[in-house]
Amino acid sequence: MISQVLKLHLSSYTNDKNYSTKQLLHLCREYYYENKVELQRIDEFEKSLMASDDTLVQWYTEDTFVQRLLKKAFAHNDFEILIPFQAYIVDLRNYIKSKFETSDEYKKGENVTFSFTTRLSHDQLNQIKQNVKQLLALKGFLLCNRSCQKAIPAAWNDRKNCDKKFSAVFLLKVDTRMGATKYCNVSDDRVLLDMASVFTIDDITSLGLTELDTAYCVQLTATNDGEKLARKYHDSQKEICGDSFEICHLLLSSMNAENGSKYFEHLLVTDSGGAMEDLLAARAFTYTTADPSVAILLFSEAIQMQQHDEPPKKRDYVCTSKMLGDCYLASGETLKAMAIFKAALNYAQENQLDNYIMQAQLVCRIGQCYEKTGRFNTALMQYETACVLDAKAPKSEYSTGPGYLLSIARIFSHQERYDLAYKICIDALNTFRKVVPETHHYIQHSVRLAAEAAIKNGDLEAFREVTSILEKSKDNEPSTMCSIQ
Repeated sequence: MISQVLKLHLSSYTNDKNYSTKQLLHLCREYYYENKVELQRIDEFEKSLMASDDTLVQWYTEDTFVQRLLKKAFAHNDFEILIPFQAYIVDLRNYIKSKFETSDEYKKGENVTFSFTTRLSHDQLNQIKQNVKQLLALKGFLLCNRSCQKAIPAAWNDRKNCDKKFSAVFLLKVDTRMGATKYCNVSDDRVLLDMASVFTIDDITSLGLTELDTAYCVQLTATNDGEKLARKYHDSQKEICGDSFEICHLLLSSMNAENGSKYFEHLLVTDSGGAMEDLLAARAFTYTTADPSVAILLFSEAIQMQQHDEPPKKRDYVCTSKMLGDCYLASGETLKAMAIFKAALNYAQENQLDNYIMQAQLVCRIGQCYEKTGRFNTALMQYETACVLDAKAPKSEYSTGPGYLLSIARIFSHQERYDLAYKICIDALNTFRKVVPETHHYIQHSVRLAAEAAIKNGDLEAFREVTSILEKSKDNEPSTMCSIQ
């Protein structure tokens, strides 16, 4: 998903191209400062950027420092490299789009099939096998062959050279009418696919007679589903957190807080991509788990700046206050957190901010504070209010509103009202099963709470029923997305 959101983010890239190019050249020269050959090639690269866009593809498809650095960056989500390369990536994507939309294949609406061969680890192979009929995303741009006839024999012959790895040929079917995967010709027999293209895994088959053979064929079909998921995620995070946070939030959820921190540190240094106070808040967000004390200082500074904005950015102020409260809550300073949550909620209501998702989150946080201090009845009322507010919000596929039901169930279970706790868990479970691709862990949490309530209530039949639900839900689990480099 990171590559999908990054692609969406780059599509709105508006920074000074000259400045970005200087950053890029500085990065490359610093990286290869002892390599005279590469330094000479960097000089050639600088001249070519000024001369023609036609050289953009050449620098990526040949064995150059551009290809090596970008492949490394895409593989590891390395924003220290990706940020300076932003202008180049945008130009290359625009070039691919232009060539694709003027191609005869696109104009005629043809179906085409490309291929590429690679080596897969045992884990990568199993991941693909387990995700048949699901999504697979490329992490960067991909060089493919037009010829598929030679690809399968090549993969079969390569199997003997694979040390603890599997040789695989990927066959990629592209319907040019959909425009899901754009590409441009590199030569008569090679094409370059656009960044972070997404495919459905149709099938994976062994090229040998037994499963012990080490060569496989993976059949893929291009789809727009990856872009749709990324846009839903982007829009939901923008609604909840504002423009500056979506990539940072995704990096954190992928356990990559360090890269998220680097990304927003860059925006602060270059004073680009948003107001300074918003970026401070976003930078602080990257520390909420790793070092809450640092996050508290940065959030506090951002809030002071936001208070003096003209015109005031009311939603951003509330969002930053909520995250500051989260830091205090994570640090065990429950009363401070509660005071901040209450102040933010009052501010939102006084200024008639009809962001019901945000208000519901604040009320839920207040409930958590009451729960931590042992005031369970008051916490219960807060969670019920959060449910009411969430119901007023426009329905979002990324809403976690049913999570408030689990908080209510947790209180009922604490009060030994196990029958009510069980019923509410089932309500939450049924809602989660309809909602979003990213909430399977909520389903598991719902099942666990419901099973616990059933056992404590002595209802073994209910316990068996609820634990079977999880197994059934796996058959209808929404699309997931694996990735390859």
